[in-house]
Amino acid sequence: MHLRPGRLGRRARGALAVVAGLGASAVADAHERGLSRAEFRIADARLTAELVFARPEIVGLVPGADADRSGQLDEVELLSVETLLSGQVLAGIQISRGDVACPGAVEKLTFVEEDGLAVSLGFTCPAPIDAFTVRLPLLARLAGGHRLLGHVVFQDMSSRTGLPELDFVAHRRRSALTIRRPEPAPAPAPAPGPVATPEPATPPGTAAEPAPADVRPRWPWLVLAAAPAGLAVVFLLRRRRPA
Repeated sequence: MHLRPGRLGRRARGALAVVAGLGASAVADAHERGLSRAEFRIADARLTAELVFARPEIVGLVPGADADRSGQLDEVELLSVETLLSGQVLAGIQISRGDVACPGAVEKLTFVEEDGLAVSLGFTCPAPIDAFTVRLPLLARLAGGHRLLGHVVFQDMSSRTGLPELDFVAHRRRSALTIRRPEPAPAPAPAPGPVATPEPATPPGTAAEPAPADVRPRWPWLVLAAAPAGLAVVFLLRRRRPA
């Protein structure tokens, strides 16, 4: 089964809806038998996984682990079977990049809340993870109707709307999924700036047109300059008149 971030198959959406509608009692009991959770985080070539199971269900992976027959592991029993239980969980969760398996290791086993057991694992692939396949043969060893709710986060990608994420549901008949890295969002186009109007080019061999000169009217100065000549003409004409 191939999944891309932001997309779920019809059956996966239906399974999530059923889980969401189990009611307040199921929400209060976060580690209900028959239901487990897994979170996968991808950063470059590194994949980390954390799975949380109900203790009464995980106890059956190691025969004789429940020494006092209480139906679940206590702290002393967990210490005595920690190595065996880690091996069983690691064999039941397989990560590969293409056809190449990514080696992994169990990093921590710890009790959570009142009835849960958390398993932390780390896987290193030979190259940055653009797509990976997760196989869960572990589900075949749990109860027949067991559902694993998966959540994938691509930590090494930035996004304006948050980190790319994906949710899925796995069970016995759908225990292998291939998850592909989403395409990065395109960068926003820069805002257009003001458009400069080019100046007309001067043809070769043509002198540039000089800047316009001051064209204010000069007639008042011409009148003042001609006034003495006019007065001289009038004086001569008066002297030539007969007495």
